[in-house]
Amino acid sequence: MSTPVILDLGPKHYVHTVELVDDTVCVLTPRVASDKSIQAIVRAYLKKKGIDCKQCCACPLGTAE
Repeated sequence: MSTPVILDLGPKHYVHTVELVDDTVCVLTPRVASDKSIQAIVRAYLKKKGIDCKQCCACPLGTAE
């Protein structure tokens, strides 16, 4: 499971990940909760990083349809 941080870093920022010793921190835009196109972009990015949002469920991406 990852640790989510919801933070607005501007209109061009969707997601950033930070690898810690025993955890991954996902910094997500607040827009990820409601914008399906941003959700798809972020899920694809995180999947390439080895993070499955459906398995994690720690943020809105894991619980969104």
